[in-house]
Amino acid sequence: MVGFWTFNQMSNWAYTKYNYIHPEIRQRQRDMETKWVEKVVPELDKRVFAMKGKEAQVKELTKFSCNSANEMTAMWKRFYHELFMKYMDGNLNTPGEPVKGQKYVPINSKHPKYSDEYYQILIEKTGDKYKAY
Repeated sequence: MVGFWTFNQMSNWAYTKYNYIHPEIRQRQRDMETKWVEKVVPELDKRVFAMKGKEAQVKELTKFSCNSANEMTAMWKRFYHELFMKYMDGNLNTPGEPVKGQKYVPINSKHPKYSDEYYQILIEKTGDKYKAY
């Protein structure tokens, strides 16, 4: 059940700046899928097929599945933390240069604007309500 909340948290965070966050999530997904298809599953298959007895195979696959789910959930939670810090408050934050004698590294913060389409919709929906004279 922890996995559900972790992945759902990431999805909800991605909605806040979808055009920035989703490409990073998609790349991480591709990297993980490629690793599993090319390396993890073939090694697992080889190991399990070499085992004697169905019970031992089922035990190994169950152990592998549980461990993999826990590792993936923990990795996804760390990735969420990275993205949260990077896109906090709608900004694009990157580490700055460390300052000698300082405990924390400052951040460089860019403030990306919304799309022109978004601004146009805002104008159409609100009319002169927020117009500055």
